[in-house]
Amino acid sequence: MEELDWSRLIPMSLSALAACVSVFYASKARRAQIKQVENKFEIEQLNDLIEKLKIANAIETHPYDYDDDTFVNGRNLDDVPSKIAKLMQNSLISEALTKTEWELPITNLQSKIDQLCAVRKKLL
Repeated sequence: MEELDWSRLIPMSLSALAACVSVFYASKARRAQIKQVENKFEIEQLNDLIEKLKIANAIETHPYDYDDDTFVNGRNLDDVPSKIAKLMQNSLISEALTKTEWELPITNLQSKIDQLCAVRKKLL
């Protein structure tokens, strides 16, 4: 019986282990890509809502820094509850948000922005 050649066995084992780790991370990245594609619409809607709320928050904080059109458009949050209702059809979003918090008038804007950012991070 031949003696084991340890000098070849150890590098081959390390190479096999590295291949397994590589496959694991590749499958993890693939799942993340699929998740991102599945939630693309929701992520875009969340981005729009976050931007709208950031503008409204900035206007609320510094009302005299904006022209009349920006002021009027930025303060108009009438469509936010309906957009939130549409987004809550996704089970991941409905777990994180409470519909009653998003009824008009929307207050505590920074908290709402933080909530939406956390939901977006969860979808990514």
